[in-house]
Amino acid sequence: MELLEGFLEGLAEVWPAINHAPMPFALLGIAVLLLGYVVGGWYYRTEVRVLKALGGVLEQRIKSHEQENARLLALLEPKTREAFSAIYRAPSHKIDVPYSLAQIAARPEYSRLLDLGMINIEQMAPDQTSLCSTSAASKLWEALKQK
Repeated sequence: MELLEGFLEGLAEVWPAINHAPMPFALLGIAVLLLGYVVGGWYYRTEVRVLKALGGVLEQRIKSHEQENARLLALLEPKTREAFSAIYRAPSHKIDVPYSLAQIAARPEYSRLLDLGMINIEQMAPDQTSLCSTSAASKLWEALKQK
């Protein structure tokens, strides 16, 4: 109650000045309103930029998880798992096969591993191809073996 009485007493002291010259106080109110509008707009734009950046980061994380899930799914298929396991067990995770690049790419298990970025295929000669695993696929294979 005392707070309300103090406010009313303060208003009673200032009221004559406001009553005699209302225009400066109206302009002051408009200036405060505009300042609030500018600060609010700046804050809104800042938050929108931050949220867009976070959205981009989350989108990248989702894509990387989708790719990792696709790789895991490929390793769960028996033929694909056997093909990758043979490459992984080889020295330096690299094997040479006596087939052409077209013959290797025609095999579904190798084409799937290639599409997922799990192996690299290099043609050494017309009938000699080298298959090697990528580091990301090797890490995924080791993590899968530990589970």
